Amino acid sequence: MKNKHAKDSESHQSDTKKIEKLPDESMPFYLRYNGSVHYAAIAAAVLVVLLLILGIYNYGQFSRATIANTYVRVDGDDVNCDGSVNAPYPGSGGPGLNCAVKTLDQGILLVDPGGNVYVGGGTYNITNVYVTKPLLMQSIDGIGAAKIVTSENNGALQINAVSNVIIDGFDISGPSTPPGGEPFGIFINDNSNIRITNCWLHDIAPGYPDPSPGNGGIVIGNEGATNVEIDHNKFYNFYNTSPTVKSYGINMNSNTVTDNINIHDNEFYDIYSPGNDDAGIRVSAQKANLNLTIQNNSFNNVGDRAIWLRRVHTNTKLIRGNTMAGGSSGATGAGIEIKGSPDNITGNTISGYQKCIYINDSAALAPTIQNNNLSCIEKGIEIGASVSASTNITNNSITGNQYGIVANIGSTAPVINNNKICNTIKNITNLAAGIIDATNNYFCTTDNTATGSMIDGPVDYRPFYINESETILCPGILEVSSTTADGTYGSGAVITITIKYSESVSVTGIPKIKLNVGPNVRYAEYSSGSGSDTLSFTYSIQSGDSADPLDYDSENALELNGGTITSSLDGLSGSLTLPAKGTFTNSHKIIISTAVPSPTPTPTVTTTTTAAPSPSAAEATPAVTPTPAGEEAASNCPEVAETDCLKCFCRFIWILILILICAGIGYYVYYILKNNSEKKHHHKDK
Repeated sequence: MKNKHAKDSESHQSDTKKIEKLPDESMPFYLRYNGSVHYAAIAAAVLVVLLLILGIYNYGQFSRATIANTYVRVDGDDVNCDGSVNAPYPGSGGPGLNCAVKTLDQGILLVDPGGNVYVGGGTYNITNVYVTKPLLMQSIDGIGAAKIVTSENNGALQINAVSNVIIDGFDISGPSTPPGGEPFGIFINDNSNIRITNCWLHDIAPGYPDPSPGNGGIVIGNEGATNVEIDHNKFYNFYNTSPTVKSYGINMNSNTVTDNINIHDNEFYDIYSPGNDDAGIRVSAQKANLNLTIQNNSFNNVGDRAIWLRRVHTNTKLIRGNTMAGGSSGATGAGIEIKGSPDNITGNTISGYQKCIYINDSAALAPTIQNNNLSCIEKGIEIGASVSASTNITNNSITGNQYGIVANIGSTAPVINNNKICNTIKNITNLAAGIIDATNNYFCTTDNTATGSMIDGPVDYRPFYINESETILCPGILEVSSTTADGTYGSGAVITITIKYSESVSVTGIPKIKLNVGPNVRYAEYSSGSGSDTLSFTYSIQSGDSADPLDYDSENALELNGGTITSSLDGLSGSLTLPAKGTFTNSHKIIISTAVPSPTPTPTVTTTTTAAPSPSAAEATPAVTPTPAGEEAASNCPEVAETDCLKCFCRFIWILILILICAGIGYYVYYILKNNSEKKHHHKDK
């Protein structure tokens, strides 16, 4: 019994000690317990507060309501300004103040889809700016006032998989130290309705390590683009010192369809590298490139080529109205080099390059080359090997080159008509199979022999023009003479009159010369000379004839009389225009009088009546007035209709989930602590 009582006493004392460890009942439940539960409660509370603060901050930063116009200034503020007003951050207050934001990224983030991002003057040092929605982004303090300087190697502005974008008026450059890779100013890819206008893209360093693909101002990527307009921009100072690195003003390298690209009214200058593999505009379309227009651009001291179409094979390509002047670094290439199938090269002025226009290999559909002024170092136009269609070359001025037009072995002979071709070594060189049709061109000479000496290979160059008025060189009359001695002749005498042509002529029928032996109408009729350059006509004096001295009736006295007088070389009709009336009598004194006996004429060779070559303009081929190959392509200004509501909704849901998680954690901690408290009270009551 004693032992049992002792045990009960010890048990009671133990319970009393446990009860004494309980805290004061007046204390809050979350402070009544020592140990790990107490510290866990404090940590959970702190976590909830921090998460709520983070959520509120992020909501304020990234879920602001977008607006139609946002303003960006170098003295703006991304945290405290809403971007709605073109005003600097005042230095205190916010967030939500009506002032400009500081970065391009924030301006793009806050603007409505289809809205306007207006950027003030100053320098914006960036890595990359991603254009993520349809918009207009514009330098509002003037062209070039807003300067974007990138430190990255893959583009200052990235316009990727978003359409209806205009970039207007920025000065875009790269770092002074090359960052590596393939640096460029603006990247366009997998989109449509893009316009880059009034921008200056320059001093973008070449990529490293060496070798590198090169650098450039604007790049259209592998996924291509449609309805792109690049206009009124400047591309300059793309250069490097490595022979393996390339420089391009605009580089299109599409593996998919690229359609309706209009590049016009831009300036390209000082784009080069020691490797001479550069271009102002380079187009390398692995597949179809449709409706490409390059017009009214200027190129000065631009690399190995001003325009380089590489692997461009289908549909409309128009190169029109461009001016290209190669410099010391551009003297090894071509103003325009094409490997593909352009439709029309027209109205361009090219000088200073080794070749003005080079149609390279594998062109299945050769272009029309017309109305160009081509004056380069070696060749005006070169047709490369394996060009399987006949290039049409018409109405060009090809002067001052060593060789005017060269068709290489393996190419199809071009058609060359109505051009001015005046060069120093050869005007036309045909190394291709077949005869080149080169009729009706002006070779800066009136002499057939001199013209022929400037032609190499099988070329049909006659008839040709003898002036820029496109007067055809036909067999001209050089002089009218007579083999009959001066004197007085009566009835029955025969007078011989000769006409000397500028080349051999062939005669059919009996042409005749009308004489002034009134009152009767008399003619000297053709008698001999066909196949030579001198034709003879004879006149038999009849009773009543009288002339003092004998002369032909007028400049138009030579009549075909149903016959022909044509060139023995090419069948071109000979001139019928005689020297002015009276020229014959200046050298010949033949008197016709039937009142006296007629002496027997003694044929003699006498002095001749001379006249300058008299080409006939009547047979001249009319000048060809080419029809413009197309109208100006319309501007591709964006039409925007997209919405950013989904993005805003997703951000709202994220914030809501964050708040629910915080509330759940707090409730869970409350539940655990409350449950433990109730258990302790229950134990105490017992």
